[in-house]
Amino acid sequence: MAYYYVKHTGSSITEGGTTKKTGPFSGLAATAVYGSITDAITYGAGSGDIVCVSTAHAASGIAVQVYGNPSIGEPLYVQTVKDAECAASSIAVAPQETVTGTADVSFRYKVNISGVWFKSSDDISASTNADLTANNCTFEVTGATDRMFSMTSDGANATLKNCTLKGVDGSFAKVSNGGRLILDGGKVDGPLSYFMYEGFTSGGGTLIANGFDLSSVTGTLFKKTGSSPTDATIQITLNNCKLNAGVTFFDETLAMNNQRVSTYNSASSSAAAEYQFYIEAMGGKKVEDQADSGIHRDESTAFPSGTKVSASCLTDDNASLGAPFLFELPARYAELSTATDTLRVYLTSETALDDTDVWVEVLYADGTNKHEQNYITTRNPERMIVASGGTPLTTDSGSTWKDGASDIAGTFNEYYIDIDTSGNAGADCVPTIKINVAIPNTQIYFDVAVDVV
Repeated sequence: MAYYYVKHTGSSITEGGTTKKTGPFSGLAATAVYGSITDAITYGAGSGDIVCVSTAHAASGIAVQVYGNPSIGEPLYVQTVKDAECAASSIAVAPQETVTGTADVSFRYKVNISGVWFKSSDDISASTNADLTANNCTFEVTGATDRMFSMTSDGANATLKNCTLKGVDGSFAKVSNGGRLILDGGKVDGPLSYFMYEGFTSGGGTLIANGFDLSSVTGTLFKKTGSSPTDATIQITLNNCKLNAGVTFFDETLAMNNQRVSTYNSASSSAAAEYQFYIEAMGGKKVEDQADSGIHRDESTAFPSGTKVSASCLTDDNASLGAPFLFELPARYAELSTATDTLRVYLTSETALDDTDVWVEVLYADGTNKHEQNYITTRNPERMIVASGGTPLTTDSGSTWKDGASDIAGTFNEYYIDIDTSGNAGADCVPTIKINVAIPNTQIYFDVAVDVV
């Protein structure tokens, strides 16, 4: 392990050293300090080494390429440290490395960065064989078409922990080329009209955001995404993210079975975050939470706030027997080891439904071998060859569906679907409950509180 020290006043092209230094940067000779992170890497910093960047570092007009060398093994570490004490870690409060012109800030191979602020007048990207972890960093761009963070090479991987993506209206992030971007904490610093633009091309990609603040995005989160033949895998999961009240998710219709956004407990208000969910995929325009100011089952179990919630599911033209719209209901604990071993899902729709229109799949822990999962489906086994529809769903005469405080108006059909696990005994567990909707252009409401009866 060697230590490399970086401040724009430095001039070293030879010294890395293996001895950790202490004291202020002002006490270090210019020949012991590199003028940029890239210089430190060019002259030796690599796998397992530590690049210490002063809080007073302010390099501008440079090309920034941060990469581990070699590309396997332990990463290169880059850490902001105090200018007054180069042995003490810190977090930058102003840009430390600024790229002007058309050059990118580019991260390659294995790199672990903490507390550094990068600024670019073009793009910031994870490129060749990137496997980046960034902690408490800021990635800033200045132009309306610049990428605050993007995946530009096959299979690039980046995890940003409590980081800030800072841009101007028209700048955006992008996942593509089969890359994966994980955002744990942190925020977008805008305001922005969209978060991603024309993303998930050239092999698609994965975005997972946990507790990430997207509230400065006021228009569409994922713009121009999903309907093009060049769009591939789209796997987006948002958990506990703060959103703007007026934001939409897509402005195009997802066209393939490997395209999906799943959003849980992400909202613009504290109350809605308790129960929020939103799922959009091919075949389903959306399934989203509907509080008890709208259509809901009065017998439903309320959330701690007292709110009763249904899942409002609206399919589109693409829903079919061969490609049903699929989503999971919120998890619930079920004591399947007792005589009570039937799960019951409640639903209502103005359209009459049968078991070729809607069915349920359940995975649950086996009663003897809890590490094994049993599978049950209510799908009509002859669904592909029935001439005039399947078996009508069971009519529910014991529930009261309401629209706000009033009984539901119109000609709604009320049903329940039972999933009997007695034939393959289960254990007390949290089963996975998947809803399949094969009927196109239909609105269906599902009670999110699944009963054990």
